[in-house]
Amino acid sequence: MVCLPIRQSRWLKASVPLLRRLGCRSQMLLRDGRTTSLTKGDTLKRILPRRKPTAFKLKVGGVCILGCAVMQYLYGSTENFYKYSFITNKNPDDLADFYGTEDFMELFCVFPFVVKLLMRGASFDNEGVVHTMGFPGEMEVNMLFTDREEDVKGDGNLKTVFFNKREEFRDKIGPYELWSTVQNFGFNVHPDGACEVYHHGESFRGPFFLRLILHMHAKYVIWATEHHINHHAFAESEDEEEVEIRSRQEMPIHIVHDHLFKDFVSSLIGDIESQRDKLNLEKDKEAELDGHHRATIRKLKTISKVPVKDIQLSKRMTLTEQKTARGSVTKIQIDTNES
Repeated sequence: MVCLPIRQSRWLKASVPLLRRLGCRSQMLLRDGRTTSLTKGDTLKRILPRRKPTAFKLKVGGVCILGCAVMQYLYGSTENFYKYSFITNKNPDDLADFYGTEDFMELFCVFPFVVKLLMRGASFDNEGVVHTMGFPGEMEVNMLFTDREEDVKGDGNLKTVFFNKREEFRDKIGPYELWSTVQNFGFNVHPDGACEVYHHGESFRGPFFLRLILHMHAKYVIWATEHHINHHAFAESEDEEEVEIRSRQEMPIHIVHDHLFKDFVSSLIGDIESQRDKLNLEKDKEAELDGHHRATIRKLKTISKVPVKDIQLSKRMTLTEQKTARGSVTKIQIDTNES
């Protein structure tokens, strides 16, 4: 047995590994006069007294807890947490097919790998509820479709004037529900034939930070849907269909490839053409000035060959006065005739 009086922690840290390697038991004298035995499984946490948390750490922790509580109260569970809409002149039947199939869900999932995780790996139970991967845990999705048809023109043909897709998302870990939300997607047909497409967040139950994420996601989805429907949806030709698929399945890549990059290249082409036209105009002006200069030089060379005694200049001077708003101004005009 070895008795080591340890006064500072640095000696304790240095002696413990050494004694363990030697395989011997040791007994250490602590500051308060007590002794303790060191064995192979002893750690510094058992030997040294635990430090109490400082007041600063307690204050920081209290502020964080209070801030989270305030954020949860302001941005936590709520009803009608978003509503966005836009106007389009597309066929209502095409819009109903778009929202009723997986085409809209490909836009909703943003990225192709999310589509594979949420949709390709999903399964249906006997009640028609979709079971897929959640964030975290498992997500249950319940969908309800509602539509209404009317004879708008009075010719006996029914047309869709209202469509709504109600989706309820429930994220669970075992029997416990972590968060849930209900969202509606659809459109109304106005009397003039235009369609008002809307996305509505009916309710949310869960932590505040997830609601903020869903709110930003809803802003992106309504923008991407408006861009897709008004520009590339319901394509007819093969070239348009290729762009339509890219717009629906890979909207971020589509924006960069088909819009930002092309706009950037077009702007470069426009700048180059404007510079070229400017240079051509400057060249034309230089050529014109060069012609005048050459003509003047020829005249001067011709004059230089004529004897000075043969050159006669006749000058006629006229004096006129012109009155202006500021007073009387005298102008002198000299007319020179060469012969």
